[in-house]
Amino acid sequence: MTCRPGRHARATAPDAVRARNLPALRGEAGVPAPHQERTVDKSKIPADQAEALGALMDDHRAVKKQFKAFKDTEDRDEKESIALDVCHQLTVHATIEEEIFYPALRGVSEEIDDMLDEAQVEHQVAKDLIAAIEEDPAGDMLEANFTVLSEYVSHHVEEEEGELFKNVIKEKVELRDVAQTMAARKEELMRETA
Repeated sequence: MTCRPGRHARATAPDAVRARNLPALRGEAGVPAPHQERTVDKSKIPADQAEALGALMDDHRAVKKQFKAFKDTEDRDEKESIALDVCHQLTVHATIEEEIFYPALRGVSEEIDDMLDEAQVEHQVAKDLIAAIEEDPAGDMLEANFTVLSEYVSHHVEEEEGELFKNVIKEKVELRDVAQTMAARKEELMRETA
C-alpha cells in the first residue's frame, strides 16, 4: 500500500498479508518482481541512445547467462573455462565503459556524475576479483571469488540499467557517435585479447 497525503498511512494486517501473497510481488506468473522493473525496457530506448545502451545491455545479459552456467555445472574444468571467459568479457566491457561511455556522460548532470563515480569504484572491486580469478583459476578460491564477482556485477548491472541508463534517457544524451566508437573499440579489444 502506498502512502499518499489524505490516505490512511498504515496498511492493516490483512492488507499486508494479501500484498505478500500477490503473484506480482513474488515474481510469479510471468509478472516481474519489483526489483526486475528497475531496468530499462530495451524496446523503449530512444533511437539516439538505443545502439549504445542496447550494446551494453546485451553484454550484461551475456555475462548473466555465463553466471548461471557456472552455477549450474559441477564440472571443474567447465567452471574454470566459464570463469576465465567471463573475466575476459567483463574486462572488455569495463574498458569500453571507462574509456568511452562514462566520459561521454561526464558533466551532463550532477546526479549522473555521482553515479559514474560509484560505477568506477564498483569496476575497481570487480577488477580485483577478476585478477584473483585469472591469477589462479584452478585454485581453491575460484568458487568463492566467482560467486562474489557474479553477485557484485549483478548489483552493478541493476544500478546501471535501473538508474544510470534511465537518467541518460531522461537527459536525452545523444549517443549515436558514442555507439560507433564503442563498437569499434570492442572489436579491437576482442582481437587484442583473443
